[in-house]
Amino acid sequence: MQDRWITVPDKTVVRLAMSRLLSRSALILLLILPGISVIPGCTYVQPVKIQPSILPVADNDDMPSALTDLMAQADQQYIKGEYQVALSTLERALRIKPRYPEVWSRMAQVYASQGETKQAQQHAERSNSYIKRNDALKAFNQQFIDTAQSQP
Repeated sequence: MQDRWITVPDKTVVRLAMSRLLSRSALILLLILPGISVIPGCTYVQPVKIQPSILPVADNDDMPSALTDLMAQADQQYIKGEYQVALSTLERALRIKPRYPEVWSRMAQVYASQGETKQAQQHAERSNSYIKRNDALKAFNQQFIDTAQSQP
């Protein structure tokens, strides 16, 4: 017995084990009606691309797409170790919407990664001043504030 793989138009792949079990009409039906599961327990799950972020908390859902794109770009630059480029990108985001705490928190993280604790503290405090209902982001910012205050 030979296994066959058939690509269905919606990019799902249906495995036909033991081709004798399916008649030609069932095969045609599979090609015409993608998304119908003929093998019990077989489902297709769309892969989700997860964007790595500087922040350990989720961003605000009501951000403009231009701001979201700039922050995603800054996240990638930060992950690559391009801290100055990430800061420049985040400064562009601030020119669009200066009152989004997520931007200020990202800048605090970048400054902290460079060892600039006072700059990190200032940006974390600014972020906290704009936070309304995000305790996780406030706690994240508090780490930078505490670190800067504990240094001489």
